[in-house]
Amino acid sequence: MAGPADNVQNWKKQDEEQNKKTDQKPIKNSAETEFTTKYDNLFVDIQNILEGERFKEDNYVSSFGPPSWTPEEIDSAKIIFKQCLDIDLDNVIQSGRDFELKKSLLILLSSNVFPENSVDEVTKFVDNFVQSCEQYEMAKQDLREIQEKEKSIDDQKTAMKQLSSKFLPIRKQAEAVDHEIAELERQLTERKAKKTRLGKMLQVLADQATTSKQSLVRDEEDHVKFCELKKEQAEKVINDVKTSWDTLKNEAKETSGNVGQSTDIGQLRWTIQNFSKLVDNKMHYSDIFYAGGYKWRMSISTRGKYLSMYLHIADRLDSLETPPGPGPGSTKNLLWSISVINQNPKFTVKFESNVLVLDAHESDWIFPVTLIGLKDATKGFLVKDVCTIEAQVSF
Repeated sequence: MAGPADNVQNWKKQDEEQNKKTDQKPIKNSAETEFTTKYDNLFVDIQNILEGERFKEDNYVSSFGPPSWTPEEIDSAKIIFKQCLDIDLDNVIQSGRDFELKKSLLILLSSNVFPENSVDEVTKFVDNFVQSCEQYEMAKQDLREIQEKEKSIDDQKTAMKQLSSKFLPIRKQAEAVDHEIAELERQLTERKAKKTRLGKMLQVLADQATTSKQSLVRDEEDHVKFCELKKEQAEKVINDVKTSWDTLKNEAKETSGNVGQSTDIGQLRWTIQNFSKLVDNKMHYSDIFYAGGYKWRMSISTRGKYLSMYLHIADRLDSLETPPGPGPGSTKNLLWSISVINQNPKFTVKFESNVLVLDAHESDWIFPVTLIGLKDATKGFLVKDVCTIEAQVSF
């Protein structure tokens, strides 16, 4: 039986031999080598203590190394590798041959089949093969989902067009029935029954259209957000240019008034930012504009449920060579209008008259629209919390 001193010498010798064998193993990455060999020496020592002189280190250590492949296995790996090279990667993955390909590459690497200058590149490919295949599959899945979503949107649009094409004819029939009921009392019962039937058809179509619309809005929401940002930037540029132009026109009118020319028509478009944040019962004033030898301006105030709008004479242009103006509380023949601009011009709210009190301390005031209706985003008066009011005065 070997003594402790002999065992120490044996362990040192085994360590040196084990290092030589490790150098001769097939190429592995550092993490894999450390993981598989870091406990080898410990258990070689334990086995040596247990077996003593009967211990054969070469036989024990040889079991640690990679498996030796038979010529048939190597030839099979070559065939699989060549078959996979003849088809594209998508077919390799879809046919489930990705793991078969990886195994064949590992066999060929461990059998030193590849030229030395390509071993590193092949090893790197094998190490990243599984992750690359997973990423490839995820990318393919993302692409399929995008294509399916686009097809879904197109299908929904087609369905909505079909619903719209059906809606108008049925609605016209319902409207015709209403007229016939009023004109032909003797057909009242029959026509009302038909009206009810058509109304149900309209309701069914409306329900289908509402469902399709909601689905389409949800699907296009991300795309709309991008478009809205661009639209907001474009509108800001347009408003800035218009404001600059209006200012230039007003200055030009004031200059022309100073040389004895009277302005008969004046107008101002007032863009009010952050409209929903206006403080109640506080007056907000527009810029000055000119008409008929007077300085004009608008003002607004939110009061309870209504928006109050005012048109003022801000000041008399002393430099104009015109007859003295009317006194406080008097009137003059003129046409004025105040409009709350809607995105759809036909829904713009406009108030106009041909008489106005011409007094620096008095003005004509109105309640043109309720705040509930004005702040309702579906009504079209507020765009990005911006309200636009336009005034025009002509003598």
